[in-house]
Amino acid sequence: MKIRILMAIAAASLMGSCGVYEVGVYGSSNDGEENAHTPYVNTYISLPYEIKALIEDRVSGFFSPSSSRYCSYLYDQETARSSNNLPCFVKTDLNGDWVDDYVFLFTDEDLYSYSWEITTKLLVVLSTSYGYEVATDVVLGTISADNDVPIEEYWSICRIPAGSYTTTTESNGILTETTTYLDEDAFVLSYLDDNERDLFYVSDNEVFYMPWGSAGFAKKRTMAPQDSSIHATATWHDKVEKRIKQ
Repeated sequence: MKIRILMAIAAASLMGSCGVYEVGVYGSSNDGEENAHTPYVNTYISLPYEIKALIEDRVSGFFSPSSSRYCSYLYDQETARSSNNLPCFVKTDLNGDWVDDYVFLFTDEDLYSYSWEITTKLLVVLSTSYGYEVATDVVLGTISADNDVPIEEYWSICRIPAGSYTTTTESNGILTETTTYLDEDAFVLSYLDDNERDLFYVSDNEVFYMPWGSAGFAKKRTMAPQDSSIHATATWHDKVEKRIKQ
């Protein structure tokens, strides 16, 4: 996929562990008969066997959060929600090969005597000529708070269809307007914070991200709940290899 931007923008390559994995039966019995293994993923989302088998080990201990765990800011995004465009799940063609790709947010939740803690993981699975592969596997961060604070998710994703978009970002009080052309579908990662909103797109089966703003969402960001009792560790930008988009 090619992405054309009317101004110079620094983009970054977001690559987790990636590779091609064989999907099939697991293990065999003493008499040589194969024992089929049914992969388990803690999700209410209907997934093909090969996708479950591919991500099973990566999401052990995690689950797909229900839509009720997202506030309106994270739920109401640019495109309408559907079974293939949930706050924790996007299914669409990201690399232009006419085969669906998969994006997930999984949650790990720990409950303590006086507090709770949730950790969010981003997983991007792409179709290739060799089969499906995990292109991105990264922990976005951890949120914790006392038990008197309701538990809710702090990251969400949303499908962005191919097309032309004009967005506005703010840095040090300066507004910058950018027009971006997407040849293929992409997705936006939003965080319940003023300055965390990024567009993720695929080029040559690699995942990149760039800052993503919107004049329409500027007011919504200022209305996002701010609670001083919530402790956030969101340092995923420091964990990925950055790359300038030529």
